[in-house]
Amino acid sequence: MNSMDPNSTPPSCCVPTKLSPISILYIDSGNNVVYKQYEDMVVEQCGCR
Repeated sequence: MNSMDPNSTPPSCCVPTKLSPISILYIDSGNNVVYKQYEDMVVEQCGCR
């Protein structure tokens, strides 16, 4: 629709539709091994909006 009439319809854009967690293993300042999982950090699928 945007290519036919750019003034009446905004362009579509790609957005994440499915996200998954990422796991991080690191050594903190106290020399402890720390495992953390951060939710919704990896894009698995995209879709148009």
